[in-house]
Amino acid sequence: KHCIESLSKCTHSDKVDLFIALDYPLNEAHWEGYKNIKEYLPQIKGFKSVNIIKRDTNYGAQKNAINLIEMVLEKYDRMIFSEDDNEFAPNFLDYVNKGLDKFENDPNVLAICGYNYPIIIPSKYTHNHYYCKAFSAWGYGGWRNKPMNYICTPNEMKALLKDISYIKESLKYFQLANLYALLTENKKPRYGDGAITINLLKNNKYCVFPTISKVRNHGHDNSGVHKSITKKDIYKNQTIDNDIQFFFTEGAPATDKYIIKNIRKHFSLTTITKIKNFLLYLFHKLK
Repeated sequence: KHCIESLSKCTHSDKVDLFIALDYPLNEAHWEGYKNIKEYLPQIKGFKSVNIIKRDTNYGAQKNAINLIEMVLEKYDRMIFSEDDNEFAPNFLDYVNKGLDKFENDPNVLAICGYNYPIIIPSKYTHNHYYCKAFSAWGYGGWRNKPMNYICTPNEMKALLKDISYIKESLKYFQLANLYALLTENKKPRYGDGAITINLLKNNKYCVFPTISKVRNHGHDNSGVHKSITKKDIYKNQTIDNDIQFFFTEGAPATDKYIIKNIRKHFSLTTITKIKNFLLYLFHKLK
């Protein structure tokens, strides 16, 4: 409800065809929430159209999202996607739509991300957006003719961890301990943000991020798929833009090393986690 109502207050919301994929309950504990959502959906206003896709069986978060994206892109040449636990700034839609127009013919840009990590933007950086070989699904826009790879298989991960050029590029954004984790967890496919980021690094592609976030996330309260994580309050209390419009500055550099450095710092792991991942890596090698 929070997500939809903040989106309905965005500039241009009245031009939006809104699609909502309502998954079927997985177990008995989900039925009350499912009922509440079904009762709320007919009340949604403020959009050009509201289209509800009700699943007959439980798809799970990943399949439900990917199936919806594929369905929408069969009809439209572009789309804006969000998970249900986001809150939007008034200029979120203006920013993403202008980004979809501006970068449509740029083969190196695969998505317009509305979220910005809770990092410090260097004072000398004068642009209102930046390029990054990373991805956030917390509100983003994409094109039909630039398909995203939402899944990275175990075999693909194993091959990447033998690719020196990939390792070098990854270490600009993530610490070595993150790669140890990738190696020791490669028995299962990677989905979503992780899989897309892997492919951005592999193929030398970028996403566009705003310097002031257009989205804040409320999903780290232990009620959803992803459970509580370190520094969780950073996300739900994050400052977001108050402007109703967005105008891209011209001449933003391909990369800013200080922004990349701060992103790397944001994703840094605790010492205990680093040791754990390294020991798992050694165990894997010995085995």
